[in-house]
Amino acid sequence: MRRRFSLLVLLGAFLLISSCGPPPAPPAQQFFTDAKNNLQAMDYDAALKNLDRLIEAAGEQPMGQQGVILRTALLAAMADGSKMMAEAFAEGWRMSRANSGQFVQMKGDYYGICRVRLMNTMEAVMAQRNKLGEPMTLEFAFPDYSGSDPVALAMIRQGQYPEDAERFRTEHEVERNALARTLARMAGAGEDVAKGKAAFEKGSAQIDPRVYLVELSGMFYKLSEIFNPKALDDPRYRRISLEVVRDNMDIVLKMLESKPDKGLETRAKKLKADCEKELKKLSS
Repeated sequence: MRRRFSLLVLLGAFLLISSCGPPPAPPAQQFFTDAKNNLQAMDYDAALKNLDRLIEAAGEQPMGQQGVILRTALLAAMADGSKMMAEAFAEGWRMSRANSGQFVQMKGDYYGICRVRLMNTMEAVMAQRNKLGEPMTLEFAFPDYSGSDPVALAMIRQGQYPEDAERFRTEHEVERNALARTLARMAGAGEDVAKGKAAFEKGSAQIDPRVYLVELSGMFYKLSEIFNPKALDDPRYRRISLEVVRDNMDIVLKMLESKPDKGLETRAKKLKADCEKELKKLSS
């Protein structure tokens, strides 16, 4: 009886201590933490899923806005990475004799993946662009950046077909570098990744919505090259991409009316003019 009483006392004490422990993290915060851990581990598909959950849980709250920004940056970087992989296999195909069929297959697969990611990123930006106004904060540890392409990517370009494990690892490294470049651009550092990393050195960075739109649109313009004849040869998607970029620049130019920035205005006008020039070519 005494032993039974002692066990009950210990169980009660345990339950009391457990109930006084730290409360669980709110769902949105937990999803954000999980997404950051996924990004650190270069598990980008898992990161996208957790960012989707974060956005749904946080809604219009600031954390939800951060989720939208980071998800858009990641999608753009993944599109950029898949384009680089496709181009590497295209070069390797011209150099290879033994595995030409495999190179052609991988080139087509990566171009197809890039198309899906580019479309998803443009849709995300189109949903955001009329809501952009004040500077946005992004609390995120800047990703590692190698400063150069993976060695295996150069080997692919030279016609050496990789093992699947090496290809996956190379793909993730390329995407990691692309994410670092994308975040640097969004933070106003242009192509200076070191400057972009410095912008995040305190754990967060301020994102100017005008810079955000210009830089992402510049990426869209470049990524839309996958629809040219030497790649996917799809003028319809090329036209859609150019029209999205052109319309984005109209919004940027309108935003610049209330807060002028000559450098951004010049870039926006040039990007819009480039789009209009390419659209005329498609119509002729």
